[in-house]
Amino acid sequence: MHLRTLFTLGLSLLAVEAPAIECARVSNFVEETICGDPTLIRLDAALNNNYRWTSNSDVGDGARKALKQSQRTWLLRRNRCTDRECMVTLYKQRIEAVCDYPVISGVHSICDIPDISEIKNQSN
Repeated sequence: MHLRTLFTLGLSLLAVEAPAIECARVSNFVEETICGDPTLIRLDAALNNNYRWTSNSDVGDGARKALKQSQRTWLLRRNRCTDRECMVTLYKQRIEAVCDYPVISGVHSICDIPDISEIKNQSN
């Protein structure tokens, strides 16, 4: 096994679930909605972890650049949401897309996929 693969695996095992949004510094409706909803916080944390793990995997420089650009585009789409269901749908789609990202060599990163039944049962 390559040293980088071992390092990535070790990081993924030690990673703490962390949302990408700083709820103390929300700046728009979407972030405010996410911070007030445990399911959206969970989806945000899962996407944040999956994105970090994938971008740290051996996906190649071109794919890494494409992943960053697709994340920026996704954030613009997410920030146009006007309700919770739009956000849930976009998060689930993005988590799936990030988890399906191809790895050139080594081990595919661990993927955190929140329990769908949890999402359906927690509506505001």
